[in-house]
Amino acid sequence: VSHHAVLSQQKTTKCRPVCNSSLPNNKTTLNKMLAKGPSSLTNLLHVLLRFRSRPFVIIADLAKAYNTIKTGEKEMHLRRLLWWLPGDDFQSKPRTFGYIVLAFGDTPSACFLEYSKQEIARYMRVNLKEENLAHDFIAMSYVDDIAIAINTMKEAKIYSDKLPQGLEAYGFKIKPPIKIGEDKGSVPDRPSDADTMNLFGHSYCQATDEITLKFNVNVNVKKKVASF
Repeated sequence: VSHHAVLSQQKTTKCRPVCNSSLPNNKTTLNKMLAKGPSSLTNLLHVLLRFRSRPFVIIADLAKAYNTIKTGEKEMHLRRLLWWLPGDDFQSKPRTFGYIVLAFGDTPSACFLEYSKQEIARYMRVNLKEENLAHDFIAMSYVDDIAIAINTMKEAKIYSDKLPQGLEAYGFKIKPPIKIGEDKGSVPDRPSDADTMNLFGHSYCQATDEITLKFNVNVNVKKKVASF
């Protein structure tokens, strides 16, 4: 499979290798050879409706969601990367590395992430005694985006404290949750770029509390096929 490097200014991950598991090779692809698993994603339309159903909302996202999930020794040899580290002699053999975590873009990754979220919800329910949070965490999240709607700011405080606890118990980390309520104060005429974030694959403006849905429409002329 082909691969390339994604460079970043972040201190923790300055270079991230990305593999293309859908690259055709000998009339097949790696993704076609991997089991997809059952459909486990929450219905996006339902998530969006719940997101707008209550006056307050907590927004967060899972950091490096797929790379947080560890895989076993067999999966490590599914693909290997040849790599020269800084200071290595390029005339020598490169070092061989294997994946020990899920890779974004692999067919089963989405299913494994959802099962991991189910385990986190179970921990919230059993260990943290937060039945409502466990339910809302699954019902109001889509892939690595979380937008839990609540009725009061008191609930928002409880959820924003308990949510990181449940996630960190399984090694997941999130940025500090953003609490957004119905009392937004004065709305600027031109919201800044800092007010806009990517949520559920769409653009959401915190200042105006508006979400812009992006979709594509292909318009083709219908051709009549002659029948004999």
